[in-house]
Amino acid sequence: DPIHVSALSPQPRPRANGLSGHELDARVTGIVLIDGIRVADPASTWCQLAGMVGIPELVAVADAIIMPLAGADPLVTLEELNEAVEIRKGHRGASQLRTALDLVRPGSRNRVESVLRVLLQYADLPTPELHVDVVDSEGSWHTDIALAFPKYKVGVDVLFEADRPYRVRSAELERLARLDDLEWRMLSLSDADVHPSRQYEFRQKLLSLQHLLRQQGWLPGRSAA
Repeated sequence: DPIHVSALSPQPRPRANGLSGHELDARVTGIVLIDGIRVADPASTWCQLAGMVGIPELVAVADAIIMPLAGADPLVTLEELNEAVEIRKGHRGASQLRTALDLVRPGSRNRVESVLRVLLQYADLPTPELHVDVVDSEGSWHTDIALAFPKYKVGVDVLFEADRPYRVRSAELERLARLDDLEWRMLSLSDADVHPSRQYEFRQKLLSLQHLLRQQGWLPGRSAA
């Protein structure tokens, strides 16, 4: 693949064998140094993804870069992303960036959680809460639910296909049984479910989730949480 190299306007885009040249608007592009190399800052880089990826993936990237890194500050704050979007009004992709930014939430632990959260909202389901801690009445047992609708006691476990052979084990079965005793109704979704080739299967799971929510008292058209 060619190396992508950009120049800030009004300089012309770089041209050379093995390069893919770009011209960036200096008014809306922040620059930082990494190992002595000038690169677009995190907020500008995120904005440049508009038009290259869809809304769910834009949200997933933003969810990731606003998360603190092992005790360090995050790469960027929500406020900085908002400022970057504001100064791009009228630029290509500005509407997509605004739509994505309104869906960004701190707390997603991986790309699949972010993408699923957006897809559930697109399906006109309630907005799930992230990583809800469910505790039994004695306070002696608790578990984390990745995407949860506490008002209706419906939860979604986010799994990864690579882990699937290890998921059906006694501890997991006991966890699901305890949640059932607490009147929680659970559904599992995986990274495979968000693949474009699985659209039919994903729609069927959305219908199952909608059915669980209806059973627990949700009515379409009501807001979430």
